[in-house]
Amino acid sequence: MKRSRNALLFACIILLLPALALSQTDDATPNIAGTWSLGVVTDDGVLMHDGTFELDQRGYTVKGQYATGSTEYTLMGKCSADGAIHLKQREPISITLETRETQKRHSVVVEFKGSVNSDGTNFEGERIATDVESGKIVFKTRFTATRD
Repeated sequence: MKRSRNALLFACIILLLPALALSQTDDATPNIAGTWSLGVVTDDGVLMHDGTFELDQRGYTVKGQYATGSTEYTLMGKCSADGAIHLKQREPISITLETRETQKRHSVVVEFKGSVNSDGTNFEGERIATDVESGKIVFKTRFTATRD
């Protein structure tokens, strides 16, 4: 009798542990949903407005839109309990890079990698554009975004 009660108690604990861990994880997830104003830092250290993020979040999964000028991109990403965020453009965009001798059309993917501060009002890090074909970085800039 005592042995079967201990086995039943052990089975209940094993079944409840994942739910307990999941509920604690959800509370620790930083809330980054909402509208964010984006600025990029130029080589001279000047912060220039460069669009907005409109983000939706479910747990650690983030999706949304990045609008700059008249262009809008769809983003997918994730965040972690320590505030690290990684947003990546879903579909590559094509850009034309002009040099003295040639014009080349590249498909690039833009990523935003950074972290959100403890009160959830500031998101900063690096904006990285990578050529899809070669895997080489086309440009990399620092950015900062503030929640509207």
